[in-house]
Parts: sequence; C-alpha cells; structure tokens
Amino acid sequence: ACQIILNDPEFLNDFVSCFDAANYAQYLTAPMLIVESPYDEWCLNYILAVNCLSNSRAPYSLSKCNDSTMGIIDQYRR
Repeated sequence: ACQIILNDPEFLNDFVSCFDAANYAQYLTAPMLIVESPYDEWCLNYILAVNCLSNSRAPYSLSKCNDSTMGIIDQYRR
C-alpha cells in the first residue's frame, strides 16, 4: 500500500506519508466507517450520545449497535 502513496505525485516519494493512515483514505474504494480512538469514541459518546459501544476500553466495537444507531453514526461520519 505504501508503494501507491509513493507513486502519487502529491507525495513525491515522501516516506513519512506511508506511516500516516489518513493518507490511505483517498485510495479506499469500499464504503467503510473507521473509528479512530480516542477522538471518534469521544464524539460517539459525547456528541451523538451513542451507548452501544462494546468493550470497556479501546479498541471499541460497534457490533452491538442497532441499524438506526448505525444510521446516525454513518450520517455523522459523512
């Protein structure tokens, strides 16, 4: 995956960019929700008041969230 970034003229063989996961987002083609703890976890708890996160500490999981809650989370993500 790092080779893709290094071949992009925007990064001009910047090896440090390979270690920044945010740079990979533009190359993803499948829809997905990436929860980046602790920031997204904080937003889910205190902005959206989502109470379906499983695990008592990071890494958290959304596996116990119902469809309507996942819809709210996905809308917030967009």
